[in-house]
Amino acid sequence: MVPNPSVRHDFHAASPDEVRAALIPEERAEFDRSGGEDLDDWRRIAWLTVSSGHHDYREMWRRAAAAYAGKEVPMAEPFVVTKARLGC
Repeated sequence: MVPNPSVRHDFHAASPDEVRAALIPEERAEFDRSGGEDLDDWRRIAWLTVSSGHHDYREMWRRAAAAYAGKEVPMAEPFVVTKARLGC
């Protein structure tokens, strides 16, 4: 997956609400639990999510988990389980 350069969302100075709105629903809960700590990290995640699209963003995690585990990760696996495979 390569971020789409035609997407011009700059999250460098995005507010916490803007960042939260850009995240996939599964990560919004994580963002909420963090209280917005490490906002610059969340801004990078928001940019990657928006520039890739939600489907491709999830697919990136699934492929990384498959590579780490050395076996396929089911498409239907919950996102939080996939991230947990990578220690996240």
